[in-house]
Amino acid sequence: MQDFLHLPVAILVIAAFVLVNTGIPRKRGVFMIRKIPTYYLIAIIGLLVMGSPFPSTAGDDTVKIGVWAPLGEKPCMQKWGPTADYLTDKIAGYRFEIIPLAADEIEPAVKREYIDFLLSNPAQYVTLEMTVGINAIATLNNHRLNGGNIEYGGVIISRAESDIAHLEDLPNRHFMAVNEHAFCGWTMVRREFKKTGLDPIKQFASLSFGGTSHAVVEAVLEGEVDAGSLNSHDLKMMEIQNELDISGLRIVSPRQHPIYPYAHSTELYPEWPFSRMQHVPIELGRQVSLSLLAMPADSPAAVAGDYTGWVAPQNYRSVNDCLRELKIGPYIGYGQVTLGQALRQHWGWGVGIFIIFAVISGFLIHVVQLNKKLENIHRVLSQELAERRKLEKIKTRLIGQLQDALAQVKTLKGLIPICSSCKKIRDDHGYWHQVEVFITNCTDAKFSHSVCMECMQKLYPDFVGKLVNKKDDET
Repeated sequence: MQDFLHLPVAILVIAAFVLVNTGIPRKRGVFMIRKIPTYYLIAIIGLLVMGSPFPSTAGDDTVKIGVWAPLGEKPCMQKWGPTADYLTDKIAGYRFEIIPLAADEIEPAVKREYIDFLLSNPAQYVTLEMTVGINAIATLNNHRLNGGNIEYGGVIISRAESDIAHLEDLPNRHFMAVNEHAFCGWTMVRREFKKTGLDPIKQFASLSFGGTSHAVVEAVLEGEVDAGSLNSHDLKMMEIQNELDISGLRIVSPRQHPIYPYAHSTELYPEWPFSRMQHVPIELGRQVSLSLLAMPADSPAAVAGDYTGWVAPQNYRSVNDCLRELKIGPYIGYGQVTLGQALRQHWGWGVGIFIIFAVISGFLIHVVQLNKKLENIHRVLSQELAERRKLEKIKTRLIGQLQDALAQVKTLKGLIPICSSCKKIRDDHGYWHQVEVFITNCTDAKFSHSVCMECMQKLYPDFVGKLVNKKDDET
């Protein structure tokens, strides 16, 4: 739908329009606005109408309906174009338009508000309901053999002559599904595989996608693959319309349901929902919902779309459970908590633990530093103690040596009586000894005898005279 200007924005535009086109002459220090011409007033009124926050009921407003188009734009327009025409006829003032979308275009179109309503498979709806917040306003009542059905299921087929009759027979076989985004032709089947513990990525010989139900059936019949999956309704229609001879096919792990007329291999899930985007007025969504619910089965829109009408939106919890079990769609990474998520969810505990960790870390660092200091002190003390012990040993050795030396030293002390005439010395026993004898007996000293010059002159005058004359001659 068109986005209307809000009233404040319109007022600003009008003010700028008046100031620019009428002029603001200044006279004697006072700003004066000239008289506004009549055609300017008409323009202002027009801007006010355009700037109104409410849409004009007289205008034509385009409403875009996004539709998932796995088969391409042309088949999509042929099937759903009449539904848009039906809503245009039923809801005055609006023109509804179909916008075919590829699977990867749906989410961007919703988030950018490029479309106003969406018609897609249940898996795509549940994903956008949880991530963006779209709301289902109706559920498709699809055409079935029993008139109509609001549930559908997938079917797994193999060749009748093959030995593939149950899901347990599929490992190491070549398998083909319709489309990796197809809820009925692939996602439903994946859930059944998971229930039996079968991993198609690891346990199949190959896994491919045919693009259409017709391509899957042909590949199985021609032996290109051993088994395949598709919408059970599509398989039945091929049989009724004689498009392919499916008599040579077998339904793998077939199921029957009292309200569902076709053999199927999966659980049944609610049909496609018709959803309103968040930016669309609730009143418009209500009108669209009521118009769809009132559509008769023989309406050109229902006939072209091969459905019998619409019912109130169904409960898509089973689809939600399917996506959660497979961890796809909004459940990618389900059950895995990242560090960022854990911090956001438990930031209080995280801060507390961080503070405790910081305190403990600081204490440990302090203890380590103290230990290093103590080790250094212990090392220094050990070195000093070793030095002291070494010095003590040296001291002890020196003392011993000194004691030995002292033990060998004899000293003379006290008063020594000596004869003033002959110079003999009296010992402690009263005997008189010559000086050299006394000293020799009392000490370790020994004497060598010689004659001094004075005594030589007295005793040997002639020898002394010769000696003196000889020295004089030499000089």
